[in-house]
Amino acid sequence: MTKANYISCEELLELITSSSNFCLLDIRSKAEFNEKHILGSSSIPRSDLEFQLPRLIPYKQTKIILNDSDSKRSFYSVAQLSHMGYSNVLVLEGGLDKWIADGYSYTEGMNVPSKTFGEQVLHTDDPPEITPEELFEMMKNGEKLLLIDTRTPEEYSRATMPNSINIPNGELINPCIWGECKSIAIILSIPITFIKSSITLADHRPSGLTLDLCINSWPIPPSIKIKLLL
Repeated sequence: MTKANYISCEELLELITSSSNFCLLDIRSKAEFNEKHILGSSSIPRSDLEFQLPRLIPYKQTKIILNDSDSKRSFYSVAQLSHMGYSNVLVLEGGLDKWIADGYSYTEGMNVPSKTFGEQVLHTDDPPEITPEELFEMMKNGEKLLLIDTRTPEEYSRATMPNSINIPNGELINPCIWGECKSIAIILSIPITFIKSSITLADHRPSGLTLDLCINSWPIPPSIKIKLLL
């Protein structure tokens, strides 16, 4: 018979605000998660636990807190995780419904912290932008362009601009990418990916160098002008 150990909403809040190591898993569907969830939780639908958990949480002693709407799905998932070797599994008592009813905050949508941060930087730091019409005119005039799509390979494979190349933002720090290029680099991305790319470059610049908007410097040759295509 399945036996589950529960954690209250108040105890979970204490964990979230502390420096404790734990993993808060939302095992509802992706659609339910996107509608509303506890900030900081990770979405792994119950049907995917067997396939994703060993890769995402290889350390079997990790404290795992399961969460759903009312804790029923989490209750039945405890035995599944136990069978997989996870020995420190808790269930959020009452699930998300009780969390919200008790007055604790929740959020909506995916990647909310990074999107919010990106939008704020986009409006306060005014990174250089180019419209699709301007880019089309540059291409028609034969200007030398380096079109970089910094999204994930999966997103890139679904759709992208003609003649663009895929360089996920974390790989932009590789100096070999830029070489002796003298063209204009157009970053094809959503704003937050552009901001992440800028921060990646800023964090890996040699000491003593000043960055213009975190992009027009090493490892990108100063001769290359960077623009963001929104």
